Amino acid sequence: MNNKLATSFIPKQTIGTSLPERREPLGLVTLVAVIIFAIAALYFAGIFVYRYYVYNQINRPCPTGGESTQSCGLRESLEREKKDFQYESLARLKRLDTKLKNGSTVLANHQTLRPLFDKLSNVTAHNVQFNDFKFNKNVVEAKGVASSYEDIAYQSKIFTSEVAKIGEERKITAFSFSNFDLDGKGNVIFNLTLTVDPSLLLFVKNSQ
Repeated sequence: MNNKLATSFIPKQTIGTSLPERREPLGLVTLVAVIIFAIAALYFAGIFVYRYYVYNQINRPCPTGGESTQSCGLRESLEREKKDFQYESLARLKRLDTKLKNGSTVLANHQTLRPLFDKLSNVTAHNVQFNDFKFNKNVVEAKGVASSYEDIAYQSKIFTSEVAKIGEERKITAFSFSNFDLDGKGNVIFNLTLTVDPSLLLFVKNSQ
């Protein structure tokens, strides 16, 4: 009796070759890229919204029939404000203001000789005369004639007392006599140089 069993190694079914799909975990680089992309998308979206907001603030039209400019855009509000201003009147006022300022400057620097001659008439000795005046700012050059040298000495004493004055009373600040000579009548002729305080010649100060 044959007790051996025949054993077959041929499988009754075919072995499947497909294996379950294995998912790879999300990489760090990919995660960072997604985050950067999301931030960039939000950034550009914000820029677009802000640009639209600014554009609307500038170019928003005014309500039809409305007089108020509160709901108007900046451009339209500016145009309405321009219409409200009287530019021609403002331009005329500006030109007038410029002329007034220029006139004030000219007037403030304008000189008058009347106070100088009034001063000389008060301080000139009886036998001394001045003529042929020349002016250079606050320096006065003149020629003069006196009856004698004693009269010139007396005139020099008067000028010295004027120079010695203090404060606003000091109108003559320096003087000098020169080029003494005698004319055909025996009178003494000379040259005089006077330096006066600039305020003595100011028209504005002496017209009040």
